[in-house]
Amino acid sequence: MYRLYCVLKDRAEPPSAEEIEFASGKTVLDAKSDAEYLKRLEAATANIQKAFAAQEANAAVGLTVLVSP
Repeated sequence: MYRLYCVLKDRAEPPSAEEIEFASGKTVLDAKSDAEYLKRLEAATANIQKAFAAQEANAAVGLTVLVSP
C-alpha cells in the first residue's frame, strides 16, 4: 500500500477517468500500463529500502559511539 501511495503522491496531475475506473475495479489495466505501474512501484520500493538502510546505518554508528568506553 505504501508503494502505491508513493506513486500517487508524486503525480503532477489528478487521476484520469481510466485510472479511476481501474481503481474502482471496473476496468483491467492493459499490459503496457501494468508494466509502467509496476516499474514505478519497484522504484518507490527501492527508495524506501535505501532510506531504511541509511537510517539503520546511522543508528548503528550512534550506538557504537554511546557504547564505547
